[in-house]
Amino acid sequence: MEEKVKISLVGIEDKSYDIVITDKYSRIPVFLKETGDFDGFCIITDKNVNRFHGNKFIYSIRSKIGIRTELLSILPGERSKTLTEAGNLCEKMLKKGFTRKSCVISFGGGVVGDLAGFTAGIFMRGIPFVQVPTTLLACVDSSVGGKTGVDLLIAKNSCGIFHQPKIVLIYPQFLLTLPLEEFCNGLFESIKHGLIKDAKYFDFIMKNIKKILSKDISTLIHLIKWSCSIKAEIVSKDEKEKGLRRILNFGHTIGHAIEVVSDFKMGHGMAVGFGMLAEAKIGNLCGITPNSVVKTIEDSLKILNISKTNFKTDSLIDAMIKDKKNFRTKENEIRISFVFPLDIGKVKVYDFSVAEVKEFLKKIA
Repeated sequence: MEEKVKISLVGIEDKSYDIVITDKYSRIPVFLKETGDFDGFCIITDKNVNRFHGNKFIYSIRSKIGIRTELLSILPGERSKTLTEAGNLCEKMLKKGFTRKSCVISFGGGVVGDLAGFTAGIFMRGIPFVQVPTTLLACVDSSVGGKTGVDLLIAKNSCGIFHQPKIVLIYPQFLLTLPLEEFCNGLFESIKHGLIKDAKYFDFIMKNIKKILSKDISTLIHLIKWSCSIKAEIVSKDEKEKGLRRILNFGHTIGHAIEVVSDFKMGHGMAVGFGMLAEAKIGNLCGITPNSVVKTIEDSLKILNISKTNFKTDSLIDAMIKDKKNFRTKENEIRISFVFPLDIGKVKVYDFSVAEVKEFLKKIA
């Protein structure tokens, strides 16, 4: 079974590419070979993915494509997503003889994808890269759209570039080795796609939740394709988040703040789940999000065993003030952006002062 989704980015430069979802492992090196005439592949992965899949993956490329292929491994987790680690990877790539004609393969989850894409974007002023995601979160969200970057000490994803991959290759069987908690992190992002853009997709997830959680491959292929199609439509219209793409941030303003305050002990998807519910409740306070929509979101998140969290309002505000989506008015007032649901499948972006956000957080605590 094989599915394709196209991201069309045609401007001064054609940066369009395919997202390929295949249940045949042997197809991965075939697509890699067709992607470009490279003088070598540098696989960037983490130690967990390397342990489960590294040897087979590197062997399949070396044996079927026949060009120089090296693997660089980082420690798993958000703490590896730093400028220092990106610099270390560039140094290692240079020592191993990679050139402007080489290609980086991001082989892992969201952290690996963000870091590898950023590293490819700055190495020798930018070389191509390919996404081969191994987590559900990366499959349905972070591998698609070209956002790459690293965290600074006080803010998540505050240093980065838009660097589109040459192709995204998704092999759902990689998800079979994924712990359930990590798998659910990705499912929160799938639910988000339904909530912001497609009520039918949201219904599909809810009706097929048992098959999804049991990792039924045919259901996962359908899920991943649908999520990628939603994101592809949005990114194709707004590559650099000047307008429409902002709706993909539903739950992320509060979600990213929760990640920072928890010292990244909470997974991205879970934090976004909390963020979606909190932002829906704030929307409800503002008379924008109906009670029924808040209830629907709350019920959907309970299925994934989301539990109550408790973070101090001031800590969350401090983190939100540093969010890259904020802007300042002519009066030098910081405005914090939120995405509020108007209905299932329909959202709108709003912004508020720091004082207003403080009051909202106190009321929904």
